[in-house]
Amino acid sequence: MLTYGFSSEALFARIPDLGNGVWQVYPRARANVISDFSGLTKSYSATAEIEPLSDTYRIGSNIPIGQIGYFWFYPLLRAQYFERASKLVKDPIFDTRDQVLRAGPVISLNFVPQDDRDVDPNKPPPAPKWLFNLTYSWYRDFYSGRTFDHFNPSLTYNFTDNIGLTLAYESGKIEQTGKKVDLTTISLSVKN
Repeated sequence: MLTYGFSSEALFARIPDLGNGVWQVYPRARANVISDFSGLTKSYSATAEIEPLSDTYRIGSNIPIGQIGYFWFYPLLRAQYFERASKLVKDPIFDTRDQVLRAGPVISLNFVPQDDRDVDPNKPPPAPKWLFNLTYSWYRDFYSGRTFDHFNPSLTYNFTDNIGLTLAYESGKIEQTGKKVDLTTISLSVKN
């Protein structure tokens, strides 16, 4: 599958609420054309999402958990539109009709155990040794009433700042195609 597209994002800071809190709002949008390697355009899609951030309410900021580590919580609301470009496309997302308009929440939880390495204040902080991420998304299609959920926990160990190993599990329906997935992967990442 090949995907062509563009994206845009912005950050609106210092938005006061009715209490004493101050929010940042992070809207993003993207549009894609999905095709196969033979050049057949399969579908078009557009996505808009909004992510609130608040140090006051500890949303999108690190929350220390004693001497154990740090926890981050990132919620966002996402709306998506998909349209099938060819009847030859048999992706399950188009089982009932050629268009899908869906929206729902996406929640990401991250946990980083306390790092006992000394940090040089004159250099960027090193990548954490361990990182646990849990992401869950749930969407409801306004046309068909169908739901799409996706569960994706992962555990990463960074050998160095440039080399890491990730164990991940993925279950639910793939965002772009609606195909069911139940997959465990191990991946090695090398960053330059």
